Amino acid sequence: MRFISVAAACGVLLVSSAPVFADGLPVSFGANAAFNSKYIWRGFNVNDDPVFQPDVWLSYKGLTLDVWGNMDLTDIHDNEGEFNEIDYTVDYSWDWNKLGFSAGAIHYEFPNTAFDSTSEVYGAVGYDTILSPTLTVYYDFDEADGFYGTFGLSHSFEVPKVIDGVSASLDLSGEVGFASANWNDFYYGADHTAFDNLLVTAAFPVAIGGHVTVGPSVSYSTTLDDTLASKADDDHVFIWGATVGRILMKGRG
Repeated sequence: MRFISVAAACGVLLVSSAPVFADGLPVSFGANAAFNSKYIWRGFNVNDDPVFQPDVWLSYKGLTLDVWGNMDLTDIHDNEGEFNEIDYTVDYSWDWNKLGFSAGAIHYEFPNTAFDSTSEVYGAVGYDTILSPTLTVYYDFDEADGFYGTFGLSHSFEVPKVIDGVSASLDLSGEVGFASANWNDFYYGADHTAFDNLLVTAAFPVAIGGHVTVGPSVSYSTTLDDTLASKADDDHVFIWGATVGRILMKGRG
């Protein structure tokens, strides 16, 4: 019943009429709802069963606030239909010539579980060129007291339009994760620095009317380090998903 109520609320947000415009203010607000066959986080198989992952965000110029949640859709962890993770993110992004920068913080809460909350700060830099290389480094200053980073590449292929007001693309991306000894020791019990995991994703987002996006995706995740793989529940998995995104308020200017 709780899942039905949350899904219904997200449905009302996502399919309602055209977005409201914040006249004269560069403020935007939106929501997304994702269904995935598994929940994989930085190579960890958090949940081997389907999950529901909604989020809402508010953006003012380069500053964005985001609240993201994970809800199990089965009783694999004895909390079907309940949120067992809620992430609060504040991010500031800006550009300088062809370089893009981001800095922010994430606070992780784990309701309906025995896990303690934790927090990270992060910084990222990307370069606007072929394959859009991006480097992101996170520092967990709370529970893990260690660093985790990713180096990623991506490219988007535009699909020819066949319907006015509807556009689509094929988005391909891949990233390699690496972590410090402290981070790997906390999460894996392996006290050494290593390249942890590889994640490859293909997505097919379809934009409708400029404010609604829907589309499927498929990802492959594998653990790269032999020691970490021996401690992981599943070191190579495919994840199937579908996402609906909606801009509910769009700022002008």
